Amino acid sequence: MTAAFLRSLFRPYLGVLALVAVASLAFAFADALRAQLVKPLLDDVLAGADVEEQAGDALLAAAAGPQAKASAQAFVPPRTDPSAREALRRDPALGGVAEVGAVADPALRRLLERTGRGLLDAAERIERPPTVLWGVRLERATGRAQAWEALAEAVVLQREAIRRAQGENRTAREAAALLSLRARERGLDAGLRRVVELLAFIAGAALAIGLTMGAAGFSRNYLNRYLQARIFRDLQNRLAAHLISLPVGFFEGSRRRGDTLSRLTNDLAHVANLLLVLLTGATRVLHLVVLFAWAVQLSGLLCLGLGLLGLPLVLSVRRFGKRIRRGARRVQQEAGKAFESMQQMLAGMREVKAFQREAHEARRFEEVADAALAASLQVVRARSAAKVFQQTANDLAAPLLFLFGGYFVVTRQADMSAGDFGAFLGLVVLMYQPAKVVGDSYNQFMQALPSLRRVHELFSLRPAELERPGAQPIAGLREGFALEEVSFAYEEEDGEVLRQVSLRAPRGTLTALVGRTGSGKSTLVDLIARFHVPSGGRILVDGRDLLDVRLSDYLNLVALVPQEGFLFNDSVRENIRYGRLDASDEEVEAAARAACVHEEILALPQGYDTLAGERGNRLSGGQVQRIALARAFLKKPQILLLDEATSALDAHTERLVQRALDELARGATTFVVAHRLSTVERADQIVVLDAGRVVELGRHEELLARGGVYARLVERQLGTGGVATPPAPQTEKTPNGEHGGRNDAAEEVEA
Repeated sequence: MTAAFLRSLFRPYLGVLALVAVASLAFAFADALRAQLVKPLLDDVLAGADVEEQAGDALLAAAAGPQAKASAQAFVPPRTDPSAREALRRDPALGGVAEVGAVADPALRRLLERTGRGLLDAAERIERPPTVLWGVRLERATGRAQAWEALAEAVVLQREAIRRAQGENRTAREAAALLSLRARERGLDAGLRRVVELLAFIAGAALAIGLTMGAAGFSRNYLNRYLQARIFRDLQNRLAAHLISLPVGFFEGSRRRGDTLSRLTNDLAHVANLLLVLLTGATRVLHLVVLFAWAVQLSGLLCLGLGLLGLPLVLSVRRFGKRIRRGARRVQQEAGKAFESMQQMLAGMREVKAFQREAHEARRFEEVADAALAASLQVVRARSAAKVFQQTANDLAAPLLFLFGGYFVVTRQADMSAGDFGAFLGLVVLMYQPAKVVGDSYNQFMQALPSLRRVHELFSLRPAELERPGAQPIAGLREGFALEEVSFAYEEEDGEVLRQVSLRAPRGTLTALVGRTGSGKSTLVDLIARFHVPSGGRILVDGRDLLDVRLSDYLNLVALVPQEGFLFNDSVRENIRYGRLDASDEEVEAAARAACVHEEILALPQGYDTLAGERGNRLSGGQVQRIALARAFLKKPQILLLDEATSALDAHTERLVQRALDELARGATTFVVAHRLSTVERADQIVVLDAGRVVELGRHEELLARGGVYARLVERQLGTGGVATPPAPQTEKTPNGEHGGRNDAAEEVEA
């Protein structure tokens, strides 16, 4: 399930993922080519360097007299023709340039022998097969001919030196030393012609590789971050849309708010990091694969050893990853508890202050924080141990590779040259960083995996089926409502809130719902508003099951004013316009006038542009409720649902708003939850609920005449004399936005 969820996040960006793969492969190939530059450097450049001590040769040449120097300088070697150079190339001994046995002077003989060996070595280097790297020949076709021309001149000089050295004339022997040194210089120049071309190519290739790696590295890192940001934005949008699609019961049910907030903040942040970890880890795996494949071409045997050395490391990373995942799961659980504790403490701050329980709440939060700390330290220990093990394994593997690789080079086994071994070691060194990143990425993935699952659990919650397939449109209400044996339970284990409720509400009538607190009045309104689906029975609108009516069309006919008005942290104007987003400013102000709040809005600091604050905490309770009423006026509904909509108004304002509500409800089918007699008396029918059942149904006079539950409720509130107490004052909000208590119990029809 988690894998499928991840695939769904990446699927829209397959094209970008392909670009990431291309950039990663380009970077990896360039990195591997960089290591390969070591091979020609070791095999063709550094291998021929003359490192023997030549101080004696220099001293011998410096002791030559003026006549010897003049004689040596006067000798000009004749230019050899191509046929002579070809014959020389075919002669392994180069015409005997190293055959100096007849020379009597030991010092001069050693000088001539060293020159002869140098010329033979130069010939061997010139005759080596052309260096080909990545399918490219690293030398010019004319370079070899020019080298042989220089070497042929050196051979002539060496032969002349050997001839003169065999004589007994001291001047001739001194001139022989000088000529041999000239031959050595020309031979070295012939061998270096090829080396210079190789060095030029290596320098150019290194520059091109560096530029390629820079461009590919930037592209890879940018695209990784781009994908992370885009996918995280998509995830946020999907999660917001999904949460909005869930039924109201999800937000009012038993799920802890702190745990949900933890999933939406802490866990979602971990998922964002996980996306980058996955992308980074995947690109480094590609990098490793390319480097390892290149190393296999150099030495499959050493790669086998490298794999055997890396196997314990892979197993340890897997083992530590499981420990990290278990610890991370506990961390997220404890984080949810911490969010829950903090949310409760902040929500109940008035009670905390009133009962002086600051120290008590602080201790409770410390206990939760300590548990979260213990879980976090478990993850830290596992990650630290994994890093130490990885570093130790690398420190042990490096000397073993040097040992076996050096043995293969020295003993000429596995057909490995010094250049091959140098390139192999370069590849191994380059593997270290991506291998380290892959290990860290795996550990981070294991740490974030519980968060991914917790976010996925939110997506696994299915919206309630608020309409059936093939639901029909509705343009307006024609007949009215009928409830047939409607029952409902928020949670099965908590029992039913409504039990077999049946009633009829013809179009254009006012139905008042009264009863004790908890009798199911607001729940019944929520069912008509289609916040929930009845667990039993059905609700009919114009003779059709409400589930067979298209939800969007039905809600276009409905306006709801809840018991506690809710305002968004936006301007007053936009809060009213929320009832109909395309309403003009004039229509917004007309709705405010109808709700008797226009003048008070104008008196605010910025008038209609004043921010209402979070949940409307910058306004009084009466203002909040009347602005919520203005929304309903703006919508001009055919179905009006009022859940104690005037509960926060004083008697004078209530009378003004009530007249406006009467006008709004004219022609509309209205359901009102009300405790005040002024509202209940005007109802076309009164539904009395008790313990979720309809116990009485009728008009005000009829129910009083029966002397039943309704009559007792009225009598209890008004007293035996039947005289109402004075009206209650308007309720204002306290500074934290909560409603203050009401003093109008004498007008409430409630037990």
